[in-house]
Amino acid sequence: MLIQNVTKTTSPLGKLMNYLHEDIDSMYSELEMWTSTRKQLYSEIKKKKKLNDESMKPMYENLGHLSEDMKKLQQEILSVQSTIIRNDLRIKELLSK
Repeated sequence: MLIQNVTKTTSPLGKLMNYLHEDIDSMYSELEMWTSTRKQLYSEIKKKKKLNDESMKPMYENLGHLSEDMKKLQQEILSVQSTIIRNDLRIKELLSK
């Protein structure tokens, strides 16, 4: 009776062991496929990022120039406002005499 129970238990276990080797092989093949796909996609992403960075470079340079121009214009505006305020004060001073 004990031998029959052991045989009943080990027979399916033996079949599982046969399939396990096949499953491991297919899982390893799938792992290699996904690893290769990942490397390929990372390479494509790197190339596209480089192209994107190169195409954006002139835009960033233009943005820098625009920022400098904007600062200069703000300084000019402040200078003109200062002149206006001084002139207003001078006019008030002359009118009060």
